[in-house]
Amino acid sequence: MPKRNPVETLENLSFELIFDVILSFGRNHDQPTRGYQDAELFQTVDAWVKCMPITILDRIIPKMLNHIASKVARRDRMKGLISILQLLLQPKLSKLHLENLFSMHRMSSMANTQIRQLLVTRVSQMHHLTEFHLPGKCTDAILDVVAASCPRLRVAKFGLSQVTDVGVEALVKGCPHLTVLELQDCTQVTSAGVLRVLERCKCLEQLHANNLLVILITNFHGSDRTFPFRHLSQYSSSDSVPMRSLQWLFGAMPQLESLQICLRNSDLDALRYLPKTLHSLDLEVTEDFLEPPWADIGPQLTSLHIKCES
Repeated sequence: MPKRNPVETLENLSFELIFDVILSFGRNHDQPTRGYQDAELFQTVDAWVKCMPITILDRIIPKMLNHIASKVARRDRMKGLISILQLLLQPKLSKLHLENLFSMHRMSSMANTQIRQLLVTRVSQMHHLTEFHLPGKCTDAILDVVAASCPRLRVAKFGLSQVTDVGVEALVKGCPHLTVLELQDCTQVTSAGVLRVLERCKCLEQLHANNLLVILITNFHGSDRTFPFRHLSQYSSSDSVPMRSLQWLFGAMPQLESLQICLRNSDLDALRYLPKTLHSLDLEVTEDFLEPPWADIGPQLTSLHIKCES
């Protein structure tokens, strides 16, 4: 049997010890009839959580939420959740991954508001935060707090959220060192908002946003501007662009390592201009598939996925 990573072992042990205590305490603490009878226990568990190494605490939060979503009956998932978050949302966090927070249960508007208010309060204290994932439920108010409090943020994923250009502009102004930004399907973020991201974030290696290819080509085609993207994703047949524009686009991304793209058959020749750094290609073809110029792409390609529409 291979040796277990010491961090993983400590994480699993901490999780096993703390899960039942926190879940049980959270449910009791949220009951109005209990009041603050468990204040002493809360302080004990809170002190325990505060003593956890950051690497453990960073990973326990998503693990706790995943466990609640997969193991706890749907009708019971909201019980104690706010108290659990009060315990776990510690100022020293460096990574805050909350993908399952709002998908576990259909929350009441009151619960939604309470959790968002708690997030605003706690995130304002997380000055060492480098990663923040809150897809589906992020707001401009949360982005304002992140911008003001988390200057070290590098990875931000807020896809499917009701954020706007105003919130995005605040974010990129306050967090200029972003390397990954996820805004896919944030329908209130316009081309102007995406351009502001490109202007402010000079270290951006990965950007997910609607119509990104069209925005890049419309605003920069023919210029000598280059982009430090290592990963690019654009899956929409409506965003297909001419081969000449694609030739310029690929040339403007000399560090590109992976690409997800939708192309028409007539534009497959543009693949010959992919940078030699590319090793992963996920290709969707909108018509009957014709063989692209594989020989010109280069031997560095190690992963290839093709989806064809007939």
